Amino acid sequence: MPARKILRNYRSVTGLQPSRKGKEPEHKHYESPVERDFYCLLEFDPRVLNYEPQPVRIDYKLTTGRSEEYYPDTLVRYRPSTDGSPVPPTTLFEVKLREDLKQNWSKFRPGFQAAWRYARPRGWRFKLVTDREIRTPYLTNVKFLLRFRGIPPNEDMEQQILAALGNFIPRPASELLHALWPARADQARAMPYLWRLIATHRIHADLSKPLNMKAALWTSPPFSPTSI
Repeated sequence: MPARKILRNYRSVTGLQPSRKGKEPEHKHYESPVERDFYCLLEFDPRVLNYEPQPVRIDYKLTTGRSEEYYPDTLVRYRPSTDGSPVPPTTLFEVKLREDLKQNWSKFRPGFQAAWRYARPRGWRFKLVTDREIRTPYLTNVKFLLRFRGIPPNEDMEQQILAALGNFIPRPASELLHALWPARADQARAMPYLWRLIATHRIHADLSKPLNMKAALWTSPPFSPTSI
């Protein structure tokens, strides 16, 4: 339950982001386009167990003695590790445009310091992220792939694709599909399921680079998302 109700705002872009992070599908409120983009990264990251917008209210005082309150954007919890890799601590995130930070740093800083003090004794961390870290080629690929998560699977085609990559040697997407289905019409029919396999982390690619038919694909090592 958000600590502060997010109201529709005609001066900025607010809305709802579909989410599968949690016990049941739901929608997460965002207050800006860059926040919405950040939520896309959280949705795609298999390490993320769940995330909560506007999770807490943090009360603090300015040096003048005036009382203030601050609502960090998102609280993110991570899944327990199954392969021995380090698990990120529960994290309070603040999402800002870099230009906004530069222009209003002195205004924002006391709230950020209060959030750091709030997080530390709870074993959490507080992290500030900007559009520079969020809006990368990786985000472009994530937005593209998320569209394929909801399509019904085609077990026959998907198993053929996985079997063709079974030797773990990276292969270009175009070469892979052509080897399995020489006819262009069949390749076009199989392509959504190729993207679906990447979107569900059963096939891997370097998502820091443009994702196209020249992209190399493989089934090992395990998927490692871009860190935020």
